[in-house]
Amino acid sequence: MKKNELINTKVDIKLVISGLWVSMMILYIYNDFFHLFKPDAIQEIIDGNMGPFAVTQTGLFFAAVLMAIPVIMGLLTLILNAKISRIANIVVASLYTVVNIANIPGEWAFYVFLGIIQIVFTLLIIWYAVKWPHQES
Repeated sequence: MKKNELINTKVDIKLVISGLWVSMMILYIYNDFFHLFKPDAIQEIIDGNMGPFAVTQTGLFFAAVLMAIPVIMGLLTLILNAKISRIANIVVASLYTVVNIANIPGEWAFYVFLGIIQIVFTLLIIWYAVKWPHQES
């Protein structure tokens, strides 16, 4: 190794996937925050609407579950055994890829931009989980 050469440390697959879940959640938060600046967005909230849906306890509970799952996946990826974590990440990231695609039509450019990145992140989660390293014999 040459003097002053940087060391390229291999990052554990669990950390990579967990980081992707956390990054996706940050983008969700920014999308929801920026959405508040759209004209009439605050008035829609005051009028009791969440997008095309009326605000209800059930609707807010469903939204909370939808947002909690990626956060939980970030943690579960780190603590579950590799086989279960791999399967869970493939299944859940596949579902969230569909959710993210479904959220894009009719949205403003900022939302589409961050939504596309979210889709790339969920696809990367799937890819890393599928390519999960196997134990050498």
